[in-house]
Amino acid sequence: SLCTQNLDDTFSGDEVNNPSYYFDVQAYTGTGASNVKNFNFKPGVVWGKMLSAQNNHALASIELNGYETERYLRVDTTDAWQTGGGGPVTTWGATSVTLGSQDRINGDGGSYVLYAWGVGASANASDISDDSTGNKTVLAGDQWVNTAGGFSLTFIDTDGDNANFSHGLNAAPEFIFAKKLNSTSHWHVYHDSIHSGGGYLNLESDGTGSSSSTGSWKQAPDASKIYVHDNFVNGDWLYFAFTPIAGYSHFGSYTGNGNADGTFVYTGFSPKWIMLKETGNDGHWIIHDTERSLINPDNAHIWADVDTQEDSSTINDTDSRNQLDVLSNGFKLRDTGSASNRSGGNYIVAAFASSPFKTSRAR
Repeated sequence: SLCTQNLDDTFSGDEVNNPSYYFDVQAYTGTGASNVKNFNFKPGVVWGKMLSAQNNHALASIELNGYETERYLRVDTTDAWQTGGGGPVTTWGATSVTLGSQDRINGDGGSYVLYAWGVGASANASDISDDSTGNKTVLAGDQWVNTAGGFSLTFIDTDGDNANFSHGLNAAPEFIFAKKLNSTSHWHVYHDSIHSGGGYLNLESDGTGSSSSTGSWKQAPDASKIYVHDNFVNGDWLYFAFTPIAGYSHFGSYTGNGNADGTFVYTGFSPKWIMLKETGNDGHWIIHDTERSLINPDNAHIWADVDTQEDSSTINDTDSRNQLDVLSNGFKLRDTGSASNRSGGNYIVAAFASSPFKTSRAR
């Protein structure tokens, strides 16, 4: 019969239909001192943003922290990795992170949001070797893979002759972002809906990126490898690769209609986190999450490519608040703004679930 309870489960065992075992969003007030954040998983990547004042996005990963305590990346810049300043993460626990005192992620009295992804129980214990031409060995300890959650984190020291590498997932990634760590470089983004033939977007930029076949990616990734163009090498890189998991994650696209009765985007779950960007025109990377906006319409958003605070009088400009409704099986645009719903505009989406459609309830 036509009943959501007849839909397939997402995940299994104690984790059945519970995405919080793989991804979480937390809104909090900073303490200016050690601040422990607990999860239902082993966190491997955390992305924090100060909401109450202008400040950079701060992204830390367990790989970065393995090389030097308190290293992190600023998502909205092309800067190399940063060190010191009391964080953002000082300790990676089995199911927690301890935030340092840095004001980008834990200043005393500031308002913040934190996004966290689980990376599995441990890093690779041995080298993932590939001696064929154009391929790179992933050294022991340099890759974390969460197959059930469709996410892998890989550190690679690349050169012009050896760039392709195993991502460790059982399916082709549809969303990848990568950053050179040891020098200034763009954030390079692959999204399957527009880049399968080449090209890239830059996470720190509101621009349209490139459609060149000689850009970041030689070809679309497959079930075993990520293929990196020879121009996109020579240094230490960190790769974040995601493959879709039904009922938990979605990497797709939609066309805007320029109407307050906007486009509906089916994800197969009630989203907890949504990031979208127009691809044919300049437009910010807009992030919504359900921890900052508890009812519909959701108009609390931040931009990944700028350091602006969350404040409707300054961040929303002429974009009519980029409103959307979070639904049990996707989301629906509720404004006429060009940033998220330009008539005829093409947009890409990355989204993670609060609950799968099978168990979702209305907001």
